[in-house]
Amino acid sequence: MTENNNSNKKDSLKSTPRLDELLNIPKRKQEVEDILKQFGPEDFDFSKIFGKDFVGSTTPSFSSLSASNHNANMSRLREIGDKIAEERDREKRELEQYRESILVTLQGIEKNTAVLKEMSMLLQKNGEKQDEIFAIMIEIMEIMKCSNKEEAETKFAAVTRKITTVSEHASTVTSLISIAKTVYDALPF
Repeated sequence: MTENNNSNKKDSLKSTPRLDELLNIPKRKQEVEDILKQFGPEDFDFSKIFGKDFVGSTTPSFSSLSASNHNANMSRLREIGDKIAEERDREKRELEQYRESILVTLQGIEKNTAVLKEMSMLLQKNGEKQDEIFAIMIEIMEIMKCSNKEEAETKFAAVTRKITTVSEHASTVTSLISIAKTVYDALPF
């Protein structure tokens, strides 16, 4: 009967997962190693933590566990925690800056495509003055070729005066001036 009990115990032990399987020790060990890689050797200098008496021995002396050492340990742990928090904050700021730059770029693309759509609608809407409006659009685009601010201002003013003479429709004049202003505002100076 004792052999039968021992056999049953062995069988139940075989079906019971081992503790290291439950804890997934290799995985946990890798996670701990990954965390430890983030710190330098000074973070693991136990003589700083427990005192010089501790290094090389298996049990610290009571003198090495003094309040000043405890305070130093806590200070070092706070310092490590602060470094981790600073790194997280830096990563959050970089991510926010990246998202902001993406948003600005997308808004610029949207604005540029809106101008193209507006130009196309102006040409389609004003069939009788299509050639004149197209010529003004070319002059508007020539503002981009200006090499300095004064030259750009002169061309912008000339184009604006010309726009007011080309059409008696307020919406056409407003649209063309808006396009010219968009091109002028896009200049780097």
